[in-house]
Amino acid sequence: MHNKGALKNEDKIVSKNGMMYIHIPISWKQPEEERLKMFFEVLKSLKKQNKKIFIHCIKNYRVSVFMYLFNKIVLKQKNSKLIAPKEFKPNKVWKKLIKYKA
Repeated sequence: MHNKGALKNEDKIVSKNGMMYIHIPISWKQPEEERLKMFFEVLKSLKKQNKKIFIHCIKNYRVSVFMYLFNKIVLKQKNSKLIAPKEFKPNKVWKKLIKYKA
């Protein structure tokens, strides 16, 4: 996905610095449950391998929701909280996703 503000050639820059690059494009307007599940599977796999993981998105809105859901659903953290930038104002689509149950 080419989003405004995205780092050009991010994959090449990351790989050149010895890190594995995994891109899971998430639409802001229509996030897909399948992409969320893919995110869960990638994180579970890397966690099993004891890999260090750096996850980001341009404004950290999408990743904040996805990490919240990963902690709540996959890691089963009872006190999981959505930690997002102050300016994050989820719309209907994202409010619904925040309530997602696997």
